[in-house]
This record gives sequence, C-alpha cells and structure tokens, in this order.
Amino acid sequence: MNKVVLLRPAAAAPCRCSRLRRVAVSTRVRADAGSDTRPSVPSQEEIQEMLQSDEEMGSRLQRLEEAAQKVADLQEMQKQMMESEAKAASRQDALVAQAKIEEAQKRSEAERKLAQADILRAETAMLEAEIEMLRADQARERLQGSSEEDAERVESVKAAGFAAAGGALGSLPFIVASAGTGPEAVVAVLSTGATCFLFGVTYRYAVSANPNNRNLRSGVVGAFGLARGIALAQGAATEVLSGGGLGGVPAAAVTVGESMLAVAFAASAVEFGLRTGMVTLLGELPAEASAGDAKPE
Repeated sequence: MNKVVLLRPAAAAPCRCSRLRRVAVSTRVRADAGSDTRPSVPSQEEIQEMLQSDEEMGSRLQRLEEAAQKVADLQEMQKQMMESEAKAASRQDALVAQAKIEEAQKRSEAERKLAQADILRAETAMLEAEIEMLRADQARERLQGSSEEDAERVESVKAAGFAAAGGALGSLPFIVASAGTGPEAVVAVLSTGATCFLFGVTYRYAVSANPNNRNLRSGVVGAFGLARGIALAQGAATEVLSGGGLGGVPAAAVTVGESMLAVAFAASAVEFGLRTGMVTLLGELPAEASAGDAKPE
C-alpha cells in the first residue's frame, strides 16, 4: 500500500503538525477503504488551503514572493543597465565614428588646400613663363625692328652711293669743260656728288611710295635738279635783277641744265641698282635679311 509522507520543517508549530497529520490520516483512510482504488493525492486547492492556513508557511511564501519580486526587479534593473550600456556604447561608437568623419574631412580639406596651393604655384610658374616668353618676343621684335632699320639704312646708303657715283660721273664732262682740271673742278665734283648722295636717299623713299608712278619719279628728279640749279645760278640771277643786263642769263641756264642732268644721271644709277637687285625699295628687303635677323635669337 502506498503512503503519502509529507515532510515538514524541524521547527514547525504544533497546530501545523496536527493538521498535517489529519490530512495524512484522511489520505490513508481513503486509501484503505478499498484495495481496488488508488490512493488519492491532495489536490492543488487543498495544498494551497493547507499552506495558507499555516501562518509560518504563509509568511515564508510571502517572503518567497517578495524575494521573487526583488529578483524580477533586479533582472529588470539589470536589463535596463544592459540597455543603458548598449546605448552608451552606441553613443560612444557614434562619437568615435563622428570623430573619424571629422578627421577625414579635415584631412580632405588639408589635401584640397595643398592641391590648390600646387595649382596656384603651377599657374604662377606658367604666368612667369608667359611673361618671359612675352619679353623674349618683345626683345626679338625690337632686335628684328632694329635689324630691319639697319638693313633699310644700308639700302638707303647703297642707293645714295649709286646716285652720287652716277651724278658725279654724268656731270664730270661739264665740270671739266667749264672749270678745267684744277681744284675748282674737284670741288665741283665733290659738291655734285654730295648733292646726288642726298638725292639718292630721297629718290629711294619717294619711289618706294608708288613704284609704278613714272610721273612721281620724273617730278622728284625735276624738283631736285631745279632746286640745285637755282641755288647755283643765284649769283647770275642777282646780277640780272640788279640791272647788270641779261648777259648772265645764259650762264644761269647752263648751270640749271647741268644740275638737272646730274640729278637725272643719279636717278638712272639708282634705277640701275633697283633693276639689278643691288638696291631694294623701302620695305622690300630680301628673305635672307629676315633670316639673318632671326639668327641672334
């Protein structure tokens, strides 16, 4: 036969022990009532009623409930602490991430400023190079202009030389016929040569303005020869005007004619130099001269 044994604390109260005995006896009686039936076990309500009727057990149950509540509170507090720690860790991670982002931004800004400084230095170097190139171009232009001016001066001197030679040789027979071969003839040749030298420069510049204008050429020759002839015949003209008679008119006419012929010979000599290429017009320097100007550069 099965028996139900209820264990009790060692210091249990007498009332609780007697009640437990009565429950046990009633259980055995019900079990002995018939061998065909199984022994009955106290139900949960009976056990609850039995425990509630025991003051000491009730107090223990209350303390147990309070301890369970404290454990639950502690678990809730621990949960909240864990959540707080997780939030704090998340905030810390966010702060670390923000610090990293700010550091990356600062590094990027510094790199951008360095790149801008490099670009500025490169632009400054390019600007300086452009300034140097501009100065070199200006110096080359000045040198080229100076060289061209020197070349033009040389051409003018050549034209003057042709004119002086042509005018002196053309007027030489008239000078020898009128003044002989003495010092007066030498002075007359030199005077004619100097006049034709100046005429050569003037003639080159005048012809260069309009190379195809024959009237311009003849007008320059006539004007220059007439001006020189009148200057040489000034003495005879003064004599005629002062009432000395017309005897000086033929001599003055001869002087003017000789001057015209000398200038004409000078113009022919310059034209010969132009046709042969030994003399060039203004602004028509050969290509070799331009190449020579570029050599010093």
